[in-house]
Amino acid sequence: MYQKLLKTYAEVIQTTDLVEKAVDVERLGLNSQDILKNLKVTPTTDTQILQIEYTNTNRVLARNILDSITNEFVTESTELIPNGN
Repeated sequence: MYQKLLKTYAEVIQTTDLVEKAVDVERLGLNSQDILKNLKVTPTTDTQILQIEYTNTNRVLARNILDSITNEFVTESTELIPNGN
């Protein structure tokens, strides 16, 4: 059951909609497709853990983008599955 849920979560994280809500793409001079190209979400087998990676030469920018995406995902996931905390 959890593996399917994690795959669903991984797909949600990698949507244009979530990225655009999470990241002020215009202010950063990026577009959501550029972010998605460098975003990798992997469910860890036999666990309830998602590994989320974002690659960028600017470490501060990469960390900020990951933080924003993670926070937006937490917000969205509680809306999708209200009792899923």
